[in-house]
Amino acid sequence: MEQLHRIPVQRSEDKLIVPIQYELTAPALNALKDRLFNQIQGQNYKGVAFDLSGLELIDAEELESLLQLMRTLKIVGLVPVLCGLSPGLTATIVGLDISFDALAVEADLKLALEYLSKL
Repeated sequence: MEQLHRIPVQRSEDKLIVPIQYELTAPALNALKDRLFNQIQGQNYKGVAFDLSGLELIDAEELESLLQLMRTLKIVGLVPVLCGLSPGLTATIVGLDISFDALAVEADLKLALEYLSKL
């Protein structure tokens, strides 16, 4: 049986931080989506920083699922920011030819939170 790694959702003032350190399985992403939407209901968060600094690799399906979640958050009024991309993750993303035009990307969590603070 596949172990479900719980992806934490942390609050930092009016921002949420999602540190992703494990493989992004469909059950883990669905649980994350449910937790995020339960947490943002009735709250006034500016955005969500998805910190991938704990990941070494990501496959196309996992990345597309994460980007879909980020687009959904944007539709409901939050600003999603992707941060902490290692050189290996960056190379994978470039190789997949996925567009990030509509999403914010920062080098690390500190810069992502600064970006969200300026909104």
